[in-house]
Amino acid sequence: MKAVLAGASLSKFDCKLNCLSYNHENTPPEFRAALWLSESGIKRFLRETQKIDGLRECVLLCTCNRFELYFEGCPSAYGKRIRELIKRATVVNSLPGSSSYLKRGTEAVRHLFQVASGLRSVMLGENEILGQVKQAYRLACEAGTNGFFTNACFHRAFRCGKRVRHETDLNAGSVGYGAVAVEMAARDFGELKGREVLVIGTGELAESITRNLAARKPARLLVAGRSREKAEILATAHAGEAVEWGEIATLLNNADVVFSATAAPSFVIRPDMLEKPATPQPRYLYDLALPADIDPKLGEQPGVVLRTLSELQPAFDDLVARRENEVPRVERIVAETITEYQNWLKELPAVPAINRLEQRTEEIREQMVNESGNQPELEQFSRLLTKRLLRSVIEELKITARAAAAEGKGEEL
Repeated sequence: MKAVLAGASLSKFDCKLNCLSYNHENTPPEFRAALWLSESGIKRFLRETQKIDGLRECVLLCTCNRFELYFEGCPSAYGKRIRELIKRATVVNSLPGSSSYLKRGTEAVRHLFQVASGLRSVMLGENEILGQVKQAYRLACEAGTNGFFTNACFHRAFRCGKRVRHETDLNAGSVGYGAVAVEMAARDFGELKGREVLVIGTGELAESITRNLAARKPARLLVAGRSREKAEILATAHAGEAVEWGEIATLLNNADVVFSATAAPSFVIRPDMLEKPATPQPRYLYDLALPADIDPKLGEQPGVVLRTLSELQPAFDDLVARRENEVPRVERIVAETITEYQNWLKELPAVPAINRLEQRTEEIREQMVNESGNQPELEQFSRLLTKRLLRSVIEELKITARAAAAEGKGEEL
């Protein structure tokens, strides 16, 4: 702690952590798409923030659903300059200056903990978000824009998210039509590992299906799209193989499981395209498109199992309901993490005194051990004794610091 404290201002401990947030709750998709930055772009942006006088710490969480800049400092002093920097780094022409996009102090810290827990995701309990928060912090470390207070907040966010995953069922099961369809296929077919799977489509839903299939380790994961380029991008991202749109009829008859999720105005798969299966093993088709991609008559053929969105909806609703029931438990974990952070913050004024006490105690201990002839047994015993004696004194100093902060109404993070 001594090393990190050396670069922090300890005259005041009312850390003004802020979060400038443009997310799926307050901005349209096209606006968020214009804010997206690559990893290298994020690091360039973060380094540029350090040219703003007084702005010491910044972490940028940039995903398809959110652009959130966490920074330490006075927002009124830096807000306009930060927005100008965002406009230069992205392709947006203007940014709203409303205070509703800015979270301050406790509100900003609570928001970070909720995001890491999966409470603020488009899909409640999304599993990917904790990894995205960790990646945002890693990029800030690489850019050199993390600092004493952002370190403390983000490491607690990681622990909060981990507790939620271990102590609640908020993240249990897969939520999203793509994930639910893959989960249903795993139950229907028994095992997707080692099978040949065909995904028709390259849109957002097809991406969700492909991503969830990749986690099941199929023998072959094929992706077909009208755009060969999009099919290759999607397949490459998930260790799959792009195939030609014109090969669908052939691939359809070789695949063990087929998922279709396109925006085609008419049927992509027709009864005449499906040959009689060579084995008694049923052929499973999952149609997640609106309008339908697969002619319903296929479901009437022997040896064919056709699943549609109407069959997925009950399973989807059930999973969402189960996750919603977990929200109060998750909120308690978030509240406990905030309280722990508040107590740590209040104890900071006592840290210099604690450091001096530990240093002086260690000097006295070493002197006494040296005078006794450096006996190994005494070395070990003296360290243990010193640690136990100091424990109660240090705890008392922390309690005193917390009490002083409470009397001074130093509740703002």
